[in-house]
Amino acid sequence: MPDQPSATRPFGPGFWFLIAGVPLVAVDVSIMDVLLPDIVRQLNISVADASLVDAVTVTAAGALMVPVGKLADRYGAKHLLLAGLIVLIGGSLTTGLATGLGVLIVGRIAQGAAFAMVLTTVIAMLNRDYPQGPARARAFALYFAAAVAALGLAPLVGALLGEYASWRWAFLANAPLAAVVAVGDYRLTPKDPAIESTHSFDAPGSLLLVIALGLILFGVQQGSQYGWVRSREGIELFGRAWTPALSPIPVLLGLGLVLLIAFVLLEQWRSKRQLDVVLNTRLFQVGSFVWGSLALALVASASMGVLLVVSLYAEYILDKAPIAAGLMVAPLGLAVLVTGTIRARLARFSARTIGMISVAVQLIAVIILIAAFSAKGFPLIIGAAMFILGVFMISGMSAMTSLVLADIPAQLSGEAAGIQTSVRFLICGFAMVVITILLISVTAFQVQKLSLAGLSASDRTSLDAVERLTRPAVFRELADTAIPAQHREVERYNETLRAIQQALDEGIRAAGIVAVLMLSTGFVAAARLPVQPPP
Repeated sequence: MPDQPSATRPFGPGFWFLIAGVPLVAVDVSIMDVLLPDIVRQLNISVADASLVDAVTVTAAGALMVPVGKLADRYGAKHLLLAGLIVLIGGSLTTGLATGLGVLIVGRIAQGAAFAMVLTTVIAMLNRDYPQGPARARAFALYFAAAVAALGLAPLVGALLGEYASWRWAFLANAPLAAVVAVGDYRLTPKDPAIESTHSFDAPGSLLLVIALGLILFGVQQGSQYGWVRSREGIELFGRAWTPALSPIPVLLGLGLVLLIAFVLLEQWRSKRQLDVVLNTRLFQVGSFVWGSLALALVASASMGVLLVVSLYAEYILDKAPIAAGLMVAPLGLAVLVTGTIRARLARFSARTIGMISVAVQLIAVIILIAAFSAKGFPLIIGAAMFILGVFMISGMSAMTSLVLADIPAQLSGEAAGIQTSVRFLICGFAMVVITILLISVTAFQVQKLSLAGLSASDRTSLDAVERLTRPAVFRELADTAIPAQHREVERYNETLRAIQQALDEGIRAAGIVAVLMLSTGFVAAARLPVQPPP
């Protein structure tokens, strides 16, 4: 018998199978970065192609979240969840068995779609099945524990697989696990309630929204690769050479904006005729939903930014190998695993109070990280700050998510989950672009002061790759048989590389300050949430 939700009794097997799908899709989407060098080498593709693969995955995930939420409300969240797990199985097998770029892209698009389907429907089902009380607090805490732990541990898992096995197992292993979860969800999770609707599904609006968000997300993801205004030399777009001086990015972003405006006009037209629409404007009249979605997006963006800068600091400044860099990030994931239920134990406080306290502590943890960066090292302090960040990230995000959806009618759970997840995804995407651009710009400003005289063309290419964060810093060693001219060349290269590392260090700290500003703004947004009595 499927376990029925209860506000008091412990969670049954159905709940744990429901949550189990979350880390599977989270790892699938986030593990790619650390595996890229092996994938590029084994499939004989370029770094630009690998970046394209990553971009289409994120694009598919972000663009589909809102329509998936709408479909969940209309046809049942459980049906969409099972479909998402089936898509995950197919995408994982396709990616793991890929022999070329085309097959790899197809597999990654499927994994991105599965990410949208699983995350959105799980949030919708939790909001529907646990409407109030300590059970709701613990349910959302465990949901975020599963998601964030996967994100925090993915770099370490990917590094270990790349070192001791094959990148293919990172995806192939997910297929049988997803199959087990799908069977468990089918048999044990509560059935969808009866759904009655006199409206047809808004297919034209959904298609317009998916294409518009897809173009915008892809443009944001690939801006640094293709050039934001002027094209970089020798770039290709989907296998074809791009020859115009104008970069394709403003074209894609402009087209996406035009389609987004067309979507808004279409939705207004359909609403006047009382036809089904993708976005229900009533949701944006709920203060807790609006401010909570903004606060969650800013806190998530800051957290992703911290993961990025700590990984870069370990690899580019401390010269850590991928496994060691993963170990510096891992405390965040471990903190999530061991403190996933902290939200339920804080039930005597209101959700807004917990959210504000958690954001404030995260702010302090990031300031400690920046101080550790300035002190050139202290991995133990960095690890401790990441652990604190993980503990309070879960308590804050679970509390705010519980509050964001608390005033949403059960029949709109899927749509609300899709919108707030999509907003979080979009703002995270833009935030990562801002952080990356700032990091590279600050670095470039410092590097332009350096003299590159005496360096060969290959030396300059290698140093440029380090400056643009496409290749970790590797110092050259002198051979015993080296002649004096070779000594001077290697010493000059290493000296310039150290200077670039110092410039990168300044850029990384500047990126950390952006994360502080995001958390500060998130604190203000959390303070605007309504006060509700503790459950």
